[in-house]
Amino acid sequence: TNLANYEINIENKKIVAIDFEYNPRSQPNEKFNFTRCSECGVSVLENNEIKHYHFIIEDGSQKQGLAKHLKDKFEFGTTETVNSKELKTRLEQLLEGSDYLLCHGMEMEYGILVNNDINIPEMNIEILDTLHMFRKLAENTELNAFRLKDIVRTCDMDPTNLHNAGNDAAYTMLTFLRMNKEPEIIKESIKNLAVVYKKKENKKLLIWERKEEK
Repeated sequence: TNLANYEINIENKKIVAIDFEYNPRSQPNEKFNFTRCSECGVSVLENNEIKHYHFIIEDGSQKQGLAKHLKDKFEFGTTETVNSKELKTRLEQLLEGSDYLLCHGMEMEYGILVNNDINIPEMNIEILDTLHMFRKLAENTELNAFRLKDIVRTCDMDPTNLHNAGNDAAYTMLTFLRMNKEPEIIKESIKNLAVVYKKKENKKLLIWERKEEK
């Protein structure tokens, strides 16, 4: 699987973007279990239509009052509350018949899915990763920042509620579609972003040098 392949033909393809918010400190005996996640976001591209989903995991790892905050911050629809067993069923339904699984930074999402017996290889789903795509587009530039926030901004979007799993999945899908459709425009945006970051780095370095002189 070429994780960095933003040039695929998406015509008549089903693509599913998934994001989890995961708490590595909770319930340490249950590595990558759904109950160590507070929420899950899913965006599905099928028949040229995108549907967005946001799930709060009621038996998952969340602080008091977090669920209401997360629901209020989901920008693309209505949040659902499910338990971990129900989440597994919903994810299997949404992934059924998919051609591609899309994430930003695949390792955690893939580990969570496989550890909860959602077997991506057996479902014949290829894997794509916007992090690897962005790095490929950023080749020969000085950019070394590859956060989802940076990628979204190069695609002319200004996200305000990232780290909500539903929004992260949605923006992962939207940035992939933009990279797929207009890679040369994104390359130019990346060059501009690299200049901005370079100026910030130089400014920080100058401030540090002045402190050292004192």
